[in-house]
Amino acid sequence: MAHVLDSNLEKLGKYGKWQFFIFFLLDIYQMFAAWCTFAITYQGTTPDHHCTVPNGINLTDAIPFSEDKMGNWKPDKCMQYSNFSSLTNETEPCEQGYWYDVKYGETIVTEWNVVCEDSILVELSSTLFFCGKLVGAVGISTLADYVGRKWMYITANICFLVVSTVQIFSTSYVMALTWLASA
Repeated sequence: MAHVLDSNLEKLGKYGKWQFFIFFLLDIYQMFAAWCTFAITYQGTTPDHHCTVPNGINLTDAIPFSEDKMGNWKPDKCMQYSNFSSLTNETEPCEQGYWYDVKYGETIVTEWNVVCEDSILVELSSTLFFCGKLVGAVGISTLADYVGRKWMYITANICFLVVSTVQIFSTSYVMALTWLASA
């Protein structure tokens, strides 16, 4: 069996410029697809955050503090005191937005405030992305049997380019998820 394969490969010839060119073109696309696949790791980073404190109010008077695993006292990420002037321990969710640590720059988390009770949305975006990839792979492979691989490959790449470009200009989390699932 191996002898037959070797003799057939000899008839085809050696790896030439054309094979390298086709491999290079296909490989470039895969590089961009990999960037989109792993982008949520960086775009969905959740920086340190806490409730925004009104002007003139001390941070310790507005937000409860708790001790973390390292023994450091940190402000609560999602709760603030209900009444800043009284000495009660009643808390409520953040009402005036969130303050974010700027060391990561702007992410989808900071832009659309997907923290606390909405933090599951970051993981949901990754899940929807891979569900879209699965549906696309099954659909495109089925259509490729009827139309041909070359045309389906070109069509899939054009769709990927359009959807990725539109997703860049998403103005809300729901809009980004809609386009992400179709990528």
